[in-house]
Amino acid sequence: MPMRVRVPHPQLVQQQCPEWCWAASAATIFGSSGHPTDQMKLVQAAGQASACNAAQTGFITRILNANWTDDQGKQFTPRIEAVYDQANGITAIDNAFIVNEILQDRPLLYANTHHCMVIVEAYYFPASTGPNVVNVGVLDPWTDAPSFHLLTPAELVPALKGGQMTYLAAVRV
Repeated sequence: MPMRVRVPHPQLVQQQCPEWCWAASAATIFGSSGHPTDQMKLVQAAGQASACNAAQTGFITRILNANWTDDQGKQFTPRIEAVYDQANGITAIDNAFIVNEILQDRPLLYANTHHCMVIVEAYYFPASTGPNVVNVGVLDPWTDAPSFHLLTPAELVPALKGGQMTYLAAVRV
């Protein structure tokens, strides 16, 4: 039986248009860290106030590393601590880091080939080389999807190895 770790009280933000999973996922991470932030602020920062457009991973990285003011008027500065970014050839994250982030109550922003979600749970087997993550649970901002579900086996595998994972960011807020 695998071990399980989870973020205890994440705050899901559902996307306000079909292409804003990136904004809703970032807002979920910010809100779960005590900084509720309307996803429209993130969209406006992308210059897309009236458009329902998807964001590229480079812009998602900038959103996760920018200075913000939350909905309560508090300023905060999130920072990416580790990232897997297929588009830019960065692979600076591993299973031990993922498990540790969740143990520290920090959700991770995940993107596959077509959708962003937030990792809030991991199932793993301890090993001498570090945890062997066998599955993760995500909060899904898509309004027609279950709000929590496990990723598929293909979604767990990095795109570099033939899977669907294209981006994974550990964000400190």
